[in-house]
Amino acid sequence: MFGAMLVLFGPAQSQIPLIPMWVHVDQFGAGSWYPYSDQMRTRIAFDLATDHLYRTILQSPTSGAFIVQSFTPDGVDLTPPEPALFPVPIAFADFHGNQIIRLSAINDELAAVVLHDIFGADTFDLNWSKVQTVNGEPVWLVGSGSKAMHDMRHDSSGTLVLLTDALRSYSPTGWPIGVIPTDRASRMALLENSLVLGVAPSIARIDRTTLTALTPITVPSSGTAVSGVCQANGNTAFNYATVNTNGTIDLGLADIGSGLVWNTVVTVPSGTEPTAYHVDEQGDFWIAFSHIEAGLSASGLLYGFSPLGAPSPVGSYGRSIDDIASGGAHLFLTGRQAGDMTSTYLAAFSTEFTMGSPSAMPGAMPEPFPNPASQTLSINNVTREVESISVKDAMGRTLKRVAGPFGTTINFSVADLAPGAYFVRLDGRAGTTTLPFQVSH
Repeated sequence: MFGAMLVLFGPAQSQIPLIPMWVHVDQFGAGSWYPYSDQMRTRIAFDLATDHLYRTILQSPTSGAFIVQSFTPDGVDLTPPEPALFPVPIAFADFHGNQIIRLSAINDELAAVVLHDIFGADTFDLNWSKVQTVNGEPVWLVGSGSKAMHDMRHDSSGTLVLLTDALRSYSPTGWPIGVIPTDRASRMALLENSLVLGVAPSIARIDRTTLTALTPITVPSSGTAVSGVCQANGNTAFNYATVNTNGTIDLGLADIGSGLVWNTVVTVPSGTEPTAYHVDEQGDFWIAFSHIEAGLSASGLLYGFSPLGAPSPVGSYGRSIDDIASGGAHLFLTGRQAGDMTSTYLAAFSTEFTMGSPSAMPGAMPEPFPNPASQTLSINNVTREVESISVKDAMGRTLKRVAGPFGTTINFSVADLAPGAYFVRLDGRAGTTTLPFQVSH
């Protein structure tokens, strides 16, 4: 049995700028014809079987289809001249409310849930489609009318589980398997033999084969829940996040066999709302917050937690964050360009640079100065727990490495480094801290 670990995490947490490894920008998908930012979100998914990153963008409000783009982890654009399209039924092609809620990529198969908002009718229609290969013809498998859509999970067998006002399962051919009511869940975690969803303090557990309720899992609660998110973190473990009416989020990691591993309470930053959740291949749990003012420039914050609950510094990015995906040591973000209503971005980051553990280092936070540096970079507030320091470029390559022991301040030359963005990494018995700095000669 794991013991619960409470991590206090408030608005005073330090922030670091997120510096991308590469960025791709498109001059479509967020045109001025959209007055509401919640209708403009892009979606991304990474296929571990093929190492391809996919993104969907609505080409225009009346195109009747979503463009499917494809990239390598290093940012090479693999999208063919005539890219594959997720179709929109002709009856809904002229409505501006079309949007993809979730995107999934498994074994070179894509699946998406498309929500259609019929303006002026106050009704919704739910459909999902599946593309066998990005160059193949999309096949429309099943549709369900007048259902608000929340989430979708797509497993390696091709089975789709949809979350509306109830939990609905479909076979790979689109044949309905079963349905069960749900409670305020906005995302679910698909585990080996079951799935979990719901809100704190009682997370529902459902048998995947029969769609019957199993014994729920109890997690801590700090407020009255509005909605809940669950993300798989292995065959039996899952991360959860419950949004409360008091401006907090309960989140943590639980295991269906061993119980609660860790939990924390996050205060929602002023003027933002959570927009994306993700668990990467290392088991780190990511949450994005974005300002969502209609038609205006927006900024995003990225929160990260290690598998044992250690928080990273809050990453700040001057753009809204619609979705998160990962592949290997890459973390991918997508959203709207800052201050630009007519373009969207796709950016890649190194998880090594965004997931640190500064809270593990006692005392004041280490800080590089001057920043930018031209000849010598200094780092103060270094503790005796630090055993080595390394300098890395934006691609993650180690350029310098110095072994301890160190004093409280460390000085080393950067005169041989080309102008640009770098990171200094402090490793020691208490954890790892990664700090960005600039070189300018």
